[in-house]
Amino acid sequence: MIEKGTLALKPIYFSNIGYFGSLGLDWMNVDFYLSKLITQNILYSIYHNEKSIEEIADIIGVSKNYVADEIKFLSEKGFVDLTTPLFCSKGVPPLKCSERGGMKYLSNILIHDLPPEIQNSKHQIYKKYANILCEKYIPLLKSQIINIKSYFTTPNTELQTPNSIDHNFLFWSLVTFAISYKLDIPEYITNLDKHHVKRTDGSEYNVFAKIDKNQALNYNEKMDTYFGPHTISFNHIPQYPFSVWMYNTCFDNRAKDWIRVLQPKFSDLYDFMLNRISNSQAPPYKGLPWADFYVRKIEGLIDNGLIINEIDMHSQLDMPPQLNLRCRGEKYIVNILKANMTLDDLIKALPPITDELISLNDQLSSEIFELCKSHYPPRFQQLFHDFNKKALSSGEMISRVLDHLLSTNVLKPLKETQKKTVNMIMFDAPLISNNK
Repeated sequence: MIEKGTLALKPIYFSNIGYFGSLGLDWMNVDFYLSKLITQNILYSIYHNEKSIEEIADIIGVSKNYVADEIKFLSEKGFVDLTTPLFCSKGVPPLKCSERGGMKYLSNILIHDLPPEIQNSKHQIYKKYANILCEKYIPLLKSQIINIKSYFTTPNTELQTPNSIDHNFLFWSLVTFAISYKLDIPEYITNLDKHHVKRTDGSEYNVFAKIDKNQALNYNEKMDTYFGPHTISFNHIPQYPFSVWMYNTCFDNRAKDWIRVLQPKFSDLYDFMLNRISNSQAPPYKGLPWADFYVRKIEGLIDNGLIINEIDMHSQLDMPPQLNLRCRGEKYIVNILKANMTLDDLIKALPPITDELISLNDQLSSEIFELCKSHYPPRFQQLFHDFNKKALSSGEMISRVLDHLLSTNVLKPLKETQKKTVNMIMFDAPLISNNK
């Protein structure tokens, strides 16, 4: 039971927000919708027990008018469920109805709120199974590298001229990719469909969040923070026939809002690869002089690590001579893995999950569920059980596998320039320039 004023004095914070299911047009805004402190504390205050707007206001220490406004928005977006007895007439404003005792609310997102001793035990379980997975699956993956590495290039600004592959950088991404796809058991994915919340934009998905309690743990808590796998496709745009796969872990240093920032940069990167970023036929951009327009695009690629200093950019790109760049005269190449195959082709090329690993997944998910289930409200325990059935392919497992491979020197530490684009692959992007 959360007592009156508790969250006013000691508010909680969400350290990780994620979602799974069929995402609609609104998907990029979920982090934004749940970013406010008042929103997070409202959702947490009605996580275990339903409450009225007045009760919520007392707990978080703000005016009930602010709570009512926020609840209305969260209800419309499907993040909150409400209960309305018959005597509360349809159309009565939420605050008025709540004051009559006729409307209470429950949050509709899965919140991971585990005490430190449970988090430590959970980490040890994942670590134990990660070591087994490294023994049973990683050798199979390494044996396939020789068959697929020829499909990967790190292209530079000279069209269709591959640069040498950094095999360590490649293997980092392949480990993450393989675990997230090949160890994801299809029937367990299907079991999650029944839990999806139907949203107003036509999408169906669930949201989860983790509470940041700022408590000392015996491991790096960032290992529990992840997002992925996520794919951005541009194939519906004829001039951008490619997609980008990404997975965010504690080992990269991408910005917190990296998806929102990076999505528009990939078309610029593709233009850079085709030497058409300076196409003089492009429409004017917000009244900027052409030189400033090019500068902003190039600097956006540099700032996000998508190109790095190595090739004389000024000589490779047909830039206007008046450019006054901070990067003028420096040398740049593309800093992202490119696969000359589709995402589905790579999935098929990697070693499949074995019966032994399926059994391992079931053992792992059972141990985690039994350890943690009492810390979830009864209405969410089945969702947590079904979600946790994917434990072997989860972000928690990927982080610990990568950590184990680092500690055993199977993987080498990433270079600083690689930390922004590790676990990022551009698929099926034929470099055929239309420039004359």
